[in-house]
Amino acid sequence: PYNVPFPGPDVNPFYLQHKTITATALPGQTINYSVQYVSPANKPPTKAQVLIDMVPQNLTSSGGTNYTKGVTYTYSTNTLSVGEHTFRFRFDDGSGIVTYNGSTEPSITPVVLSKSSVSPAAGTSSTPFTFSTTYADAANQAPAQAQLFVDNTAYPMSYVSGSNNTGALYQKTMTLPTGKHSFFFVFSDSVSSWADPFAPSVYAGPGVGVNTSAVRSGTLITSSDEEDPGFPVDTNL
Repeated sequence: PYNVPFPGPDVNPFYLQHKTITATALPGQTINYSVQYVSPANKPPTKAQVLIDMVPQNLTSSGGTNYTKGVTYTYSTNTLSVGEHTFRFRFDDGSGIVTYNGSTEPSITPVVLSKSSVSPAAGTSSTPFTFSTTYADAANQAPAQAQLFVDNTAYPMSYVSGSNNTGALYQKTMTLPTGKHSFFFVFSDSVSSWADPFAPSVYAGPGVGVNTSAVRSGTLITSSDEEDPGFPVDTNL
């Protein structure tokens, strides 16, 4: 019917910004949750929590009382089990609890890939491009597979430096034809495998061609819109 009401936007006396969460980690590594609380009325929160797998944990102020400009609240833990976890932030300034949408983070896994990149970000068909990623394995195992995929074609990567349990650098250098490109990494040990980024996402770059613009490091090409921006869009609990 034409007169069915639609829910409007949530209007709250405070808001959150600058959300940062450790996205992936090995078992036992520290996971950091951080968010900035802003109150135009300069009211401190009476409740500041992060819900990890729906279990509330109290956030700690990093200091300061200028809530108009924003005060950062944090929580850290190193006891999350292997697997995917969820988080949501929950705040109250005395006027009522507001729970903010979160996402499925972090992922605790025996294998982690980090610091993935390509250098340079742009060049010509004669430019050597170096693809890099850092592999870490909780069991200190070397990867049984270390592959780079450029435009869905697999290339073996070579060990450069570092240790398997704290981070080993792997690289592959090659030239590429003129055009736009994409890439991702897949590593595995005897029991686990890991991709960076997760499918269906891939990294964009490098740009190859005369006067081609550089692709910003970490730019993703994805068909998924699962990432939540972290703004207050959910209900009170």
